Amino acid sequence: MKTQTPRRMKKRGFTLLQLMLVMVIIAVLASVMFPLTGALRRRAEKAKCMSNLTTLGVALNVYVQDNGKWPQVPSKAMESQEDMWAWWMATFEAKPYEIQRRTWVCPSVLANLGEVKDKDIKLGSYAPCMFDASSANRPYEWRQPWLVESGDHHGGGALYLMPDGSIHQF
Repeated sequence: MKTQTPRRMKKRGFTLLQLMLVMVIIAVLASVMFPLTGALRRRAEKAKCMSNLTTLGVALNVYVQDNGKWPQVPSKAMESQEDMWAWWMATFEAKPYEIQRRTWVCPSVLANLGEVKDKDIKLGSYAPCMFDASSANRPYEWRQPWLVESGDHHGGGALYLMPDGSIHQF
């Protein structure tokens, strides 16, 4: 007589212990990653802010070369802060500069405001310095920042753009 050996049943799936172990590992990894994502987001916002300043610096250089002087806000536009910013944004939205309104605002400020359309942006984050317009070289001669970020949005001080295109933090 032939004896049959019992067939082993094939196991399918995972045990409860294995599933719990995987969940614990994922939870530990997530707890390590969440604080890093905030720091990475702040660094990306700072890099975008520096990119905005560089773009505006190039546009200012082109304006000075085209017009032979530093852009001067008309006295009528100086009556309110919104009028002044509207003049700056409108001047550089036009050809050949084509700078979007969003470029005048730090990404950290935009992130705090939520969803904002370009047409809704009334004020900028970078304060342009005022220069004597008697000479196109005056902004270069004064060796002072062209644009200064209003506020310390990235930690370590506000960013500012120098005439040579370099960006510093103070």
